[in-house]
Amino acid sequence: MHIKVPFLAVLIISIFQITLYGIQHNEHSKKEFSEIVSVQPDNISEIQLTDLSNHTHQITNPKQMKQLINYFNQFEYQRLRNDQTGYMPMRTMMIYMDDGEQTDFIIPYGKEVLISHKTYRIKGGDFDESELVKIISKE
Repeated sequence: MHIKVPFLAVLIISIFQITLYGIQHNEHSKKEFSEIVSVQPDNISEIQLTDLSNHTHQITNPKQMKQLINYFNQFEYQRLRNDQTGYMPMRTMMIYMDDGEQTDFIIPYGKEVLISHKTYRIKGGDFDESELVKIISKE
């Protein structure tokens, strides 16, 4: 009887720890912007944005890049299973971020965003394309 109680206690604690570890390291849990991009947000040297009218805007101004990164940082991102979306518009913005070593592309549309071939649901709001245009048009 004495052997069974400690064994059960260790078993229950082990199962709890494994479950907690699985939840924390699940690729489908909510993540911050810096966790899902391969570029280092603090080292981004250039951002290119193609707007809905197919005009490309190149951003090298550190202040504008910081504003754009802050805009992305206000959301949480949850990866969709099998990266399957129920909606993909025919026309949308496309954003390239380059830090000199890595490049990520971002295609925002409503409540979802495609970041370097991975689809995420946005938590905490929707991407507002007019807000992105406001940021890039500031001098």
